[in-house]
Amino acid sequence: MHENWFDRTAAKDLDGVMQHIADNIVSYEHDTPLQYMGRDQVREVCRQGLEWAPGPVTWDVPDMSVRCPLRPFGRGRAAPGCSGRTSAATPSGPAEAR
Repeated sequence: MHENWFDRTAAKDLDGVMQHIADNIVSYEHDTPLQYMGRDQVREVCRQGLEWAPGPVTWDVPDMSVRCPLRPFGRGRAAPGCSGRTSAATPSGPAEAR
């Protein structure tokens, strides 16, 4: 799933990026507001990010793990835990967000 997300981000394919995103997602981002709730809000922040960078956008997640808490998250869903880095080429040079 994450490899698809990375590939679709690099292709700037917003529909592909959103393909596996749940309707009730809560996403924590780098800019305010820090929390985005629901598929529509997350789609909009993703759209803005893809349009912000005129060049390629890439993801690097050096230490991804999936944690299954003792009490199921939702209905037995796993909660991904990772720290990622997004890079993009801009007119003023490379930009990076963590």
